[in-house]
Amino acid sequence: MYIIKEVLKGVMVMDKNMKSTLIKANDVFSRISSVFMEIIRLEIERIGVYNLTAAQYIILQHLGNDRIPVGDLSLRSSYFGTNISYNVRKMVENEYIIQEKSQHDQRTHYVSISPKSKELIAKIDQALDEHGDLLHKYGIDRKYFEEILSSIGKVDDFWTYTLSSRYRGSGR
Repeated sequence: MYIIKEVLKGVMVMDKNMKSTLIKANDVFSRISSVFMEIIRLEIERIGVYNLTAAQYIILQHLGNDRIPVGDLSLRSSYFGTNISYNVRKMVENEYIIQEKSQHDQRTHYVSISPKSKELIAKIDQALDEHGDLLHKYGIDRKYFEEILSSIGKVDDFWTYTLSSRYRGSGR
């Protein structure tokens, strides 16, 4: 964070190439996300499931084997374009998650994945492992992804810090 703070202290002048690179990066990130979600949707349908969306599958993945308050689901990842309450309700109706009231606070509901979800996740995970094998054959291995994620993480840290300090923290 120290480096980010130092960069923000100076006047930041971005050349046109950097601007176009940022726009292109945003386009690539959006496209990767959309294509990945489409692959998940197709894999879900391939195994004969039609009442679970790709976004709901990602929520199940982030939930894992934990039992957490519904409100904490949104803290586990970014769910742009999806409504957590709606998705939780639908997944409860379709028996993908189990929802229970807290014994100590009746306003709080806890969720956990159901046995039905565990079976579904195992099948989709197998398909995603196959995609991982194909990526490896294409020359893209886990180390390569970790390097990319590290770089993207730095950009994420920068933009998050910029957003909180420059725009939200400035009183505007």
